[in-house]
Amino acid sequence: MCSPVRCHSCSKVTWSGCGQHVDMVMAQFAPEDRCECQANTTPSIDFGSFFRR
Repeated sequence: MCSPVRCHSCSKVTWSGCGQHVDMVMAQFAPEDRCECQANTTPSIDFGSFFRR
């Protein structure tokens, strides 16, 4: 089950849990109160260094 949590970066509401109930959790909050940090970030994984010896 998913539940609302505060984002550590922006202090707005985001979710935690299995991911199947995100819409139900986020529907409780106005769009301007929802975290958008994940949508605005790109993965920081450097696959080039992962495959190097």
